[in-house]
Amino acid sequence: MKRSNLSLLTLSLATTGLLLMTQPAVAFQEEEYTDEVISPREEVKHLLRVVSRNVGKAVSKRTPPAQQQAAFEGERTGLSTGDMTGQGLAAWMDAQYVHSKDDTANSKTSMYVTSLGVDKKLNNDLAIGTAVTYENVNEKFTNATTRNDIDSFTITPYVAYAYGDSWVFDAELGYSWVNEDRSTGVSFDTERWFIGGNATYYVQNTGNYDVSGRLSYFFSKEDQEAATGVAANVRSFSQISGSVEVGYFLEKWEPYAGMTIERDLSYESGGTAYDNSGLSFTVGGRFNLSDTMFAEIAASTEQGRNKFSQNSILANLRMEF
Repeated sequence: MKRSNLSLLTLSLATTGLLLMTQPAVAFQEEEYTDEVISPREEVKHLLRVVSRNVGKAVSKRTPPAQQQAAFEGERTGLSTGDMTGQGLAAWMDAQYVHSKDDTANSKTSMYVTSLGVDKKLNNDLAIGTAVTYENVNEKFTNATTRNDIDSFTITPYVAYAYGDSWVFDAELGYSWVNEDRSTGVSFDTERWFIGGNATYYVQNTGNYDVSGRLSYFFSKEDQEAATGVAANVRSFSQISGSVEVGYFLEKWEPYAGMTIERDLSYESGGTAYDNSGLSFTVGGRFNLSDTMFAEIAASTEQGRNKFSQNSILANLRMEF
């Protein structure tokens, strides 16, 4: 691994971490805080990571060492790396389970995310596609009998572009229709729009090691309708994050581990202290099932926020045509 590449990646991640952790904290409002902050933060974040994982690596030039390249052609849950093969089409599906515990809210939340996507590689550097996602969130408050059930349907067009051998840029634009039913008998709808983007740098000349760093940003805006005891509300949320991932190419699969630092930049709450920065860790594996079928499994844990913890698992399957 070249020292210049490692120095560039280390400097970028260190600068990002310092920026994220030194932003001033913003107060948090107790009333409706789950809908105002936790819901858009976790729902949009996990949805965008699903889509970005599929399209961002579609045009990556990073390949395993030459003796393993044939077995790994198209690995990394993306379209074939390097030159186009076949029709440049791919279809994928992704399933996630996320469990969160919020001691400030005295609540426990289970979130189920299912996504289906198709994309087309237009040339060796550019891919476009669309994903549809269904999310179900079940929230239970441990100090009361109140329960919230949230269902959302989302459509997300996306694009990825490779610049040179090391950089991949991807962007997503999404619209969600969200319905929330409360055990108190109240039901209301919310419309959500969001944009997201990632810049990923793949370190070159690392042998069997697969090293990358990523900067990510997303912004969401919601329009919540009024209901009995619930005021109409328009709110926005944004977050920046930096991550590093290290994998190791074996004959037909790649184990990997990663770390992400995230910082919430804008949210609309005040009253109770809210920890607007988090730290998460991920371990997983990518598998070459055949020349045209690829899979990924991973588990993550987030423990960096005060009084908030989260664990998740995911499975991904991708086919090329």
